[in-house]
Amino acid sequence: MKRKLTVCIPDLHVPQYDPAALDWALAYAVKRRPDRVVLLGDVVDFLALSRFPKSPQQAAALHEEIESGRDVIWLIERRLAKVRNIVWLAGNHEQRVQKYLFKLAPELCVLPELSVPAMLRMPKRWQYVEPGGHVFDQGVLVMHGTRYAQNTCGKYLDEYACNVVAGHSHRANQMTRRLPSGQCITAIEAGCLCSFVQSYTQLNNWSHALVTIEGGRPELVRR
Repeated sequence: MKRKLTVCIPDLHVPQYDPAALDWALAYAVKRRPDRVVLLGDVVDFLALSRFPKSPQQAAALHEEIESGRDVIWLIERRLAKVRNIVWLAGNHEQRVQKYLFKLAPELCVLPELSVPAMLRMPKRWQYVEPGGHVFDQGVLVMHGTRYAQNTCGKYLDEYACNVVAGHSHRANQMTRRLPSGQCITAIEAGCLCSFVQSYTQLNNWSHALVTIEGGRPELVRR
């Protein structure tokens, strides 16, 4: 019987993504022919809606972010047309849209046209999981994540006591722990596919990577 294979693609932060890194990840997925692809969130940056200080030019560039996001989503759909199941786990950057509307225009929150999938013209066959959500894939907890600590993997193992794959931190790390039962569990920070140079940082310890899950075992794949 064929073992199921899932490829997890981490933070892109379109339009501040690395095209070469994305091409590497998509080429890897095409070659491996996974049953499922999970986008780990922060696909689009939505800097224009951020609560952090930004220049007037950045604040006025929402339409450009949306257009770039549509282009990248179309690219992913086209390259992964043979993948039957694509899941988009919304991250904290997708949540910027929701928070912005809640704060300044709560009456508009109910309009489906202003949802992230609608604005970015997400293919109907994709599954969108709202911010804070997760999926279990072959017994592995897969989520965007919220932690950015010195020992993020260890904290995930402490908190969930199971195999975990998460994005958010942009770092490529993993930790395996042996339980008293003899079972080994692994937590992985999945890296990112965004540019290492952002408006708020130029020196960091980020890595381009992705994660596979096969036979219930997560594995970090570095570029």
